[in-house]
Amino acid sequence: LCCKSCLCICPQDLLPMCYRCSTTNSLLRQTGNACTSCRQPLEFSFVSFEPLPVVEFVLEEGISDEEAVRLIQMEPPQKKSSGPVITDEGTTQTLVLFGPPDDQ
Repeated sequence: LCCKSCLCICPQDLLPMCYRCSTTNSLLRQTGNACTSCRQPLEFSFVSFEPLPVVEFVLEEGISDEEAVRLIQMEPPQKKSSGPVITDEGTTQTLVLFGPPDDQ
């Protein structure tokens, strides 16, 4: 009795990748939902089931948990537009490409 079988090879782009060490992991791992190389836990998206790049934050000395939450919830500072500025003053038109004019 002879049985035909083929080696199951999954394409590399379909396998989950560890964002910590860039190792491509197999779908069935002995480590469970962790990287086979660095043992970093793999967190999967509930939408696409792709592993998510999780970033760990460590607070600096002297920052309390409440202060950290307040800083995270703050709006980022508004940037001044660095695009071109056109001014039209009577018969004179000015185009400034890099930053605002000196008199503003």
